[in-house]
Amino acid sequence: MKTHEVKQVQDIYRMSIPALFDALLKESEDCIYFKDMKCRFVYVSHRHAQKFGVSSLDEIVGKTDFDFFTEEHAKQAYEDEQEILRSGKALINETEKETWPDGTITWVTSTKIPLHLNSGKLVGILGISRDITREKLALDKLEDSEKRLREKNRILQIDYDNARRVQSALIPGESQPCSFLKYSVVYNPLEAVGGDVLSFPTGQPDEFMVILGDVCGHGISAALYTLLVKHVADQAAVNHPDRLEIAMEQVQEEISELVRPNYVTMVAGRIRRTDDGYQLNVAHAGHPDILHYDSQSGEVEVIRLKPQDAIGFVTGRERRGQVFELSKGDRLLFYTDGAVETVNECAEEFELDRLVEAFKAELQAPIKDMAGNIGKRVRAFRGKAPRMDDVTLLAVEISG
Repeated sequence: MKTHEVKQVQDIYRMSIPALFDALLKESEDCIYFKDMKCRFVYVSHRHAQKFGVSSLDEIVGKTDFDFFTEEHAKQAYEDEQEILRSGKALINETEKETWPDGTITWVTSTKIPLHLNSGKLVGILGISRDITREKLALDKLEDSEKRLREKNRILQIDYDNARRVQSALIPGESQPCSFLKYSVVYNPLEAVGGDVLSFPTGQPDEFMVILGDVCGHGISAALYTLLVKHVADQAAVNHPDRLEIAMEQVQEEISELVRPNYVTMVAGRIRRTDDGYQLNVAHAGHPDILHYDSQSGEVEVIRLKPQDAIGFVTGRERRGQVFELSKGDRLLFYTDGAVETVNECAEEFELDRLVEAFKAELQAPIKDMAGNIGKRVRAFRGKAPRMDDVTLLAVEISG
């Protein structure tokens, strides 16, 4: 230690105890006070005098909390201090609410200790309080915000559960019986509710109609759109079973403004028996292609759908339907892009080629198992990577 530092320490050491005590009471930001056995103030620090709004010690000596606070606070403080004097047990860092005659409320942490003479005689109380009003108000505000947030989360969870129940009751729907066709479905939303639409509108007897759609986005908002899309698309397909492209235009006209800035991809298909076999009529709105197993050739092909605008986009491109001939034993796979865009731990996408291979690999499986088995292959490819989108698969077989 340097010479001048040693001198400073010696100077402090030589100061009298009263001088040190006076410096403490004068400079401390805490309220320090002494009370006698009747809880009357005997001495207080400068900060405590300022808090009471007095300029000299004489204005405080002999007075009690009843002279400065409301009776509510003064009575509680008095009872606490009498218990300390009776039991001899200190009160350490207790949070106290102070109420003032003008209606002001302040908060302090309070320490009150029995005060004894050297002889051991109890003569009063030494108290130290620190204002924590700002911190207490901030904490209360935070707790109030957390309470309101918990309530909002509770309501959101109720809404979420209701949306899930409603959506699961309607999507995917069930088709009417069709004597020449069987199918299987995987409907695997990313969350409790999803943005994929799968519906089987009621068509003419002994035909099969399907609508598969994908609403951009996830969560409750996307789930609400799925119900809107299903309702409008079902009605449009029933109104125009022979011109599904017109049905797509009707959906565009009715919901495009409602879904913006999102969009919807969709495909509508109708399979019916003809004199020469079976026929698939398709119209779509920006939806992925369809996989087709041709039982006559034993080959799998990708039915390429002509470029069309998704619902929500208007470019003026004319919407056209397409017709494909099918035979007994043929199979089809409709899907949403969540399947081909599934990403694994190496950031590789499943892509169309892998979906084709999965489709080929499951051709020997019963049609009732086909969609589920392909879905398992997609999940196995993803591994431990997080899911990014809803996945919907519809496998169809012309059983004759």
